Amino acid sequence: MRSKNKFLYSLIILLNTLYSNVSNGNAVLINHLTDLNGLPQNSIKGLLIDDLGYLWIATEHGLARYDGNNIKTYFDSALVSSRFYGIFQGRNKNEFYAVSEYGALFLIKNGRLKKTQLERTGDLSKLMDNGNEFLTLSGIGIPNVFLMDGKTYSIDAKFNIKLISASEKRIAPVEIEKPNVPVFPKSSITTPTNIFIFQNKIYGISKKGDRFVITELLKNFEDISNIYYCLYSEQTQTLFLGTNTNGLYIYKINSGIKIPKLAKNKSYSAQIVLDSNRIFSGGDIIALDALHSVKQVRNSIIPYALLKDHFGHIYYPSKSGGIYMVSELWDHTKPFKAFNETGLWMYEDQYYRMWIYDKYGISIYNNSRPKDKKLIQSFSRFRNVKGYIVYNPERKSFFIIDGDHIYRIDEKLQLMDSIRIDGKLNIRSLFISNTGILWLATYGQGVKCVKNNVTYDLPMDFEKYMLLAHEVFQDRNYNYWITTNRGLFKIRAGMVEANLFSNNSRNIYYNYYSTYDGLPTNEFNGGAYPGIVKMSSGFYSLPTISGLVWINPDHIPDPTLNSDILIEEV
Repeated sequence: MRSKNKFLYSLIILLNTLYSNVSNGNAVLINHLTDLNGLPQNSIKGLLIDDLGYLWIATEHGLARYDGNNIKTYFDSALVSSRFYGIFQGRNKNEFYAVSEYGALFLIKNGRLKKTQLERTGDLSKLMDNGNEFLTLSGIGIPNVFLMDGKTYSIDAKFNIKLISASEKRIAPVEIEKPNVPVFPKSSITTPTNIFIFQNKIYGISKKGDRFVITELLKNFEDISNIYYCLYSEQTQTLFLGTNTNGLYIYKINSGIKIPKLAKNKSYSAQIVLDSNRIFSGGDIIALDALHSVKQVRNSIIPYALLKDHFGHIYYPSKSGGIYMVSELWDHTKPFKAFNETGLWMYEDQYYRMWIYDKYGISIYNNSRPKDKKLIQSFSRFRNVKGYIVYNPERKSFFIIDGDHIYRIDEKLQLMDSIRIDGKLNIRSLFISNTGILWLATYGQGVKCVKNNVTYDLPMDFEKYMLLAHEVFQDRNYNYWITTNRGLFKIRAGMVEANLFSNNSRNIYYNYYSTYDGLPTNEFNGGAYPGIVKMSSGFYSLPTISGLVWINPDHIPDPTLNSDILIEEV
């Protein structure tokens, strides 16, 4: 009877195993910590995320605490050996212990480290949680074995999972090499996700109710044979890979951020969408894992403006003067000079009219036919048009910035009225929201909002990073996003409308994203048109000084505080 029950239980486990093949297209390396940038040593022997969100790192030469930006090291010269071999959970919640080679014990609690005395080495087990005898899988001797909810399981090459009975655990199996089965490095007991390696990929295995969920987290990790200790945070979707000799790698998994690899070390400004997977910018065709330079365009382009018209033709200002056009982006394609004007900016409206403009004025051409561009309007009064032209469908008007005014032009190209602004503003871009608010991103004076002809200052973040703002855009849920020289900011939909114009701006809060969240750099580029474009895949392409970064706002989690404020010192 017992044998039958055992078979049925194993069968249920197998049937309830769910495999989620999520590729690491969104996995981004956000940091590689070594002794060159703060770690006390490069052999990682233990990892822990405590209740305050700190990452604790045990090495062979001391402990370190990482807050996402800075590393604080702990080294006790009085120790016989500063080599640590692990961090373990105590019997009490939010109580952890780091243990050194000769049994020195350190309590990790409330973000702090405290040395603890033991009368005898055997007393160590009294402080630990039940089940620590199975923490190191090498102690069991089977590479494809993991512990979850106090029970021990094995997994085979087809990801079938089987419960190991108590009688089977009592048999001390001999350590044997099984290259064709999942291998579990040492992992933290504080995470509900176990990590295993199989066929050059890294997987996470967790439990949802009665089902096991296996998720592909990362592939093609170059140092995979060197992994010793792993930790995965489901809350922040962050994977920590501790190695024997190369320190700690930190990856964001499915963070909503993609970085075109081959464009990473180039600076881009204006860009246009070619299709769902490719961007054209600065003379380069950029895909996630490929890049091709159109040499004839790249050698002559002024990179601050691009236009793709409704025919699919691409226009760009040339260093030799004039506006050039290409219909196909191939090496044998010879760019054609479409306009003699020295215009720097271009815009096509919904009536297929092309606006060519710079500091000398605006010329508007009929672009309803591919090769017949007739001048239909010009505005010679404008002498310092800055960047964007935006259209407000409610007022059926175009807005442009010239000097110290925002001018409104109707659909019939008649100049209507203007809004006075500070002429000293170094304006980088103009944006209009779905609620009709005009946004001015400035370089040095932060972000301004214009409503009912009145200009309001968006309140600064604490560090004043938003002083150097580049662009504002809205996602499909109408949240606002602001690119700056010091990172990316998000404002929840409706917050500005509800608070800024009612003298309640103190209640405007920002979510801040930086390199710690997967960005390749904190410094974005601006002053280009179009600077930010939306791809049909749902991603927005943002230009930075270190290539392009593609973000999907729907999949970028909002940073949340998981603890009270910790005062480190006064």
